[in-house]
Amino acid sequence: DTCSASAASSLGRGSAMGTTTISGNTVGDSDDDDTFSTTLGSGCLGLGPDNFHQIYFEAGDVLTAGTTTPTPAYHIPLAIYEGRSCGSKLVCADIGLGGDPENLTYTATQDGWVTIAVDGALSGDVGDYTLTVSVTCTTQSCCCF
Repeated sequence: DTCSASAASSLGRGSAMGTTTISGNTVGDSDDDDTFSTTLGSGCLGLGPDNFHQIYFEAGDVLTAGTTTPTPAYHIPLAIYEGRSCGSKLVCADIGLGGDPENLTYTATQDGWVTIAVDGALSGDVGDYTLTVSVTCTTQSCCCF
């Protein structure tokens, strides 16, 4: 698994306090996230190329994230992992088919980094995507990472 800080973009808590929209593309990327399921019908399927985004949380912070794809649409699951190297999967969203948006909410149980993985369900599920991230912080300043 090469889900690492060097392969990910970092999101600032302060900028995500409102809503941050990230445009990404998985064309030409590799399938580095091997912790998604590899079996159809088992939840979050992730056999395609992926992108990673990381953000620091304090216990009690709430993350709301969602993905959409433009036309032509493809199947794009979304997951959140503990740490900067995709430790334990904390939550995932894979309810839609190709082109359907995926949304999830996560409340941090401890201080630390989390990694958001945007992954194609199958090897041919590649292309542009939009990731929307919103954070509700436990501290008023939502500072500083």
